[in-house]
Amino acid sequence: MQAIRLIFIRGILFTGVLLFCLYSCNKAIQNPQTFPVHPVPVFDSLHDLRHMMDSLPNSGLFLLALQRTGYDSLLRRKDSVYTLLVPTDSLLISMGYTRDVISYLDTKLLLTGIIIPQFLYGNFSDSLLDVSGYVPATTKADPTSQTSYTYRLGKQAGPVGGLWIFASQISPKTGGLRASNGYLYSVNTYYYPSVVNAWKLLQSKPEFSYFVAACQINDSVANAMGLPYRGDPLNLPSDTSIFFSAGITYFVPTNQAFIDAGFRTINDIRAYALTTQYDPSNTTVSPLDTIIYGHCMPDTAVLSFDLQHNPGFNQRPLASAVSGYDKKAFQSIMYNLAYKINNDPYNYPAQYGRTQPYIGEIFFQASGSTITMTCNSGRKPPAARIVEPDMVCAYNLILHGVDHLFWPY
Repeated sequence: MQAIRLIFIRGILFTGVLLFCLYSCNKAIQNPQTFPVHPVPVFDSLHDLRHMMDSLPNSGLFLLALQRTGYDSLLRRKDSVYTLLVPTDSLLISMGYTRDVISYLDTKLLLTGIIIPQFLYGNFSDSLLDVSGYVPATTKADPTSQTSYTYRLGKQAGPVGGLWIFASQISPKTGGLRASNGYLYSVNTYYYPSVVNAWKLLQSKPEFSYFVAACQINDSVANAMGLPYRGDPLNLPSDTSIFFSAGITYFVPTNQAFIDAGFRTINDIRAYALTTQYDPSNTTVSPLDTIIYGHCMPDTAVLSFDLQHNPGFNQRPLASAVSGYDKKAFQSIMYNLAYKINNDPYNYPAQYGRTQPYIGEIFFQASGSTITMTCNSGRKPPAARIVEPDMVCAYNLILHGVDHLFWPY
């Protein structure tokens, strides 16, 4: 009887061990390293962002800010992927964010001041940035203002290497820490999203006074003649409103560019604008429209670096400024207007089927640090050279000063 009892007890113990092993195996199988389908490469790391923060030197103050706002809990999530640009302790102290300040400051101010601009959606790993010039990156939205920021993030994208946002180096280092749900970069320069208004910036620069006058004159003539605004696809109330828009690359002609094209004075620009004829079909491009819209590329954020390091930039996939159009060339708003006239029977019924010339394509050439561009105006204007590059403004609007007009020639 005792032998039977012993066998029974051993059987129970064996069954318990077996069930524990099966549970452990099933637990491992049910908890794999899985991630959502948006851009997430395969990871070999077993630790999440929160764990890796402890391994990032000189990052205690930023971690404290994350803990106070509750954002450190996001670093443990397995269903989201983030890249954090972590300011060093010395950087935050230089900005006035000491341990005491972070410990007692309103959490909304912490989010707006130092967390949201550094908290990016997606995984921007070393391997991704190694094979790209700049890639678009968007931050989480501020819970108070619902404001988020979109950057152009690049590794070794500047003349002295390191990590860059637009034309600003934020770290001289070229590597980060990989986690199971994202990436960490330590940065020693804080990037402040630009709040510079492009229109006010142009007004403050005397070398663009002819262009500023051209925009104002074109608006006044259009209003006096009752002309509708034809800046499709932006659909704004005026030419000057272009510079309050988002995601535009604008090649701004200098005063000398106007003079070389025959506009020696602002009165010459005004006289040219007054040759506008009223067109009830809204399909005739007014003279100054060719200047205002012919130098504007919507839905782009092109920096001089993109062109310098990619001499064949026009041949890259998705180089088009307008989704769905020719991918081998950039298009200005001029091109977009011609496309709409030729292909939109509802808004342009009288013109549908008539072939409008697809003017407004822009072609770039790069030789070292010199960037020139031409357009398909049919009159073969001189190549324009970028003489004042990379003026990054609010709403990710990027201005480049050029020394020749694309139009009219």
